[in-house]
Amino acid sequence: FVRDDDLYFVYACSPFTVLQFDPAGGTVTAVERSVTADVLDGLRGGSQGVPVPGGYVFVVHEAHDRAGRRSYSHRFLFVNAELQAAGISPPFSFAHDGIEFCAGAARLGDDLVMSFGLNDRVAAIAMTSMADVLSMIEPLC
Repeated sequence: FVRDDDLYFVYACSPFTVLQFDPAGGTVTAVERSVTADVLDGLRGGSQGVPVPGGYVFVVHEAHDRAGRRSYSHRFLFVNAELQAAGISPPFSFAHDGIEFCAGAARLGDDLVMSFGLNDRVAAIAMTSMADVLSMIEPLC
């Protein structure tokens, strides 16, 4: 995600780690590393950060293995302006209980558009209002 024309990466959710890229030197530096709530354990991957008032929203996922079958659930992760994990939504699926992976997110007016894959074979798009996304996010303790 971009903040003040600088490029940052959420490297890990637990411990929550944010890296800043230095294009002149081609290096990355950890600018935030903090122990977080247990709910962030196992979260990974997903979208880039989408700017919202007070920070950024990411779509992250967690893998579940049940009876030899893998599935993914997603959550909206809120990162505040201080680059700290500050909120999380309940888990959700895009289309079904199975293999799904959100690869990108972007703002379209008042909506959030998310690209995702189904079963590693089909590309799809989901859209919801940003107000609904933000209303789902609960503060992390």
